[in-house]
Amino acid sequence: MKITFLTERHREDLRRLHSYCFNLPEGEDWFEPDNYIGAFDGQRLVSSVKINPFEIFFCGRPVKMGGIGAVATLPEYRRRNLAAALLEEALAVMRDRGDIFSLLGPFSYRFYRKFGWELAFHRWEYTVSVEDFAGFGRGAGRFLPLTVADLPRMKTVYENYVAEYNGALKRSENWWRYLLKKLEKQGYHFYGYENDRGELEGYLFYQFNNGKILVHEMIYLSPPVREEIFRFFSLHGAQAETVVWRAPAGDASLLLLPEPPANCRLVSGMMARVVDVKSALEHLTFPLDRTAAFSLKVDDPHANWHHNRCFRVQIAEGKATVEEGPGNGEEPDLYCSIQGFSQLVLGYIGIKEAVELGKVILRDEKRLPELAELFPAKKTFLNDWF
Repeated sequence: MKITFLTERHREDLRRLHSYCFNLPEGEDWFEPDNYIGAFDGQRLVSSVKINPFEIFFCGRPVKMGGIGAVATLPEYRRRNLAAALLEEALAVMRDRGDIFSLLGPFSYRFYRKFGWELAFHRWEYTVSVEDFAGFGRGAGRFLPLTVADLPRMKTVYENYVAEYNGALKRSENWWRYLLKKLEKQGYHFYGYENDRGELEGYLFYQFNNGKILVHEMIYLSPPVREEIFRFFSLHGAQAETVVWRAPAGDASLLLLPEPPANCRLVSGMMARVVDVKSALEHLTFPLDRTAAFSLKVDDPHANWHHNRCFRVQIAEGKATVEEGPGNGEEPDLYCSIQGFSQLVLGYIGIKEAVELGKVILRDEKRLPELAELFPAKKTFLNDWF
């Protein structure tokens, strides 16, 4: 099998592959130059992977991320490790491009965990009676329909909201347009909340479905704006009985409600993987008044640039300086798999929890309190799927 980038001359081959594997409508075409690699049996394209050139917010600023999608293999070529070979090649491509992370939406968490990706996001899904939103807000400001012309304002509100989370997609204008077009086709309404000065401070993407208001995205810049959105829900009693929305992990909105949600469940989200351990550590932020030094080894059999490497980390003035070199059989201060390291760096779990779960092994557990200040649990959030 030959693995290589797909070019314009492979467009029709890729369309046929996707049409079969994903049951796409006639005429659907996902081809984007430079973003697909494929496996060939002779001249026949039999498997492919897309690498989306994205950015995510990490420690308050955008960093490069490769979003894996459209993993497709013809049935007669499955169980031949083609997907594994393509994913390893994709990792090398992402590293060459300077990507620090890779994210993907799995059909199976177990399958992609074998290659280093790990669960890094979840959300709370609330189902709340419309009546329970009565009494919120004061009717301040106003709600109005939004259009593509409001995209710059929506983008500003979104980025202010997600900047405090790790992992949220920094949506390009093209991605925004793609998202709005897709939701519009599905019958979603776009509404924004303006304050008395005409400034957008929140927005909603939602649809009506069998007596429910299904919220795709609810973004607000302050608790009072959230209360005005709740009041807006209460005005829909003639159209819906319940509101269903997914809130970021750590959201405490249910504590404001007069009755517990009719249904509240944890929804697993995307998986994440560190592509470059050294860069991930160097982009982390630490308490300014803390200094520390430790060595780290990360087990990552699918990325040879991490194999048998020891990372020596010096932390000072809020930043990490990282030197890497051969492990030479030395016992590191911290040892973990790439899956555990990815969760730890993003803050999906803190180091205390990582040690308790066996995802991180410490040579000296007396250092746990010190390291817990450097690697606390943080908030992750991602409301995009690719």
